[in-house]
Amino acid sequence: MNQHDRDSAELRRLCAERDLYKAQRDELRQALNHYRSRFYVAQQAKYPHEAMDALALSRYRVVGSGPGTLHRYAVRAGDGEQELYRGSKSDCEHVARRLAGAFLDGGLAISGIHTASQAEQQPEQSGLVETVMREPSK
Repeated sequence: MNQHDRDSAELRRLCAERDLYKAQRDELRQALNHYRSRFYVAQQAKYPHEAMDALALSRYRVVGSGPGTLHRYAVRAGDGEQELYRGSKSDCEHVARRLAGAFLDGGLAISGIHTASQAEQQPEQSGLVETVMREPSK
């Protein structure tokens, strides 16, 4: 292998590495824009359930998982570090919708438990007025 072949191989390796970094950069930009838009929607929501919906939809997102013939997309949770599912784009969108629904169901269940525990902690008021009988003073 002569010097030209070594340089050519090194150049191909560097180009591939550069393309990988560009893809990662683009994915991070996309994630940042995604979170910014969801955060804005959540802050502009008039009602609590709209803010909760925006939070649930931003929690699970479909991203490209890289080149390949199978499983080109993935569902990621939270900050994008945890990959939950790999598959086709339509499968990933379906799974993301299902996960967001489960997230909302969990929030509803917790709010019901919280409301019930608050009701148990408050003493019951009967609505009857207590009267105190005093003996007339002499």
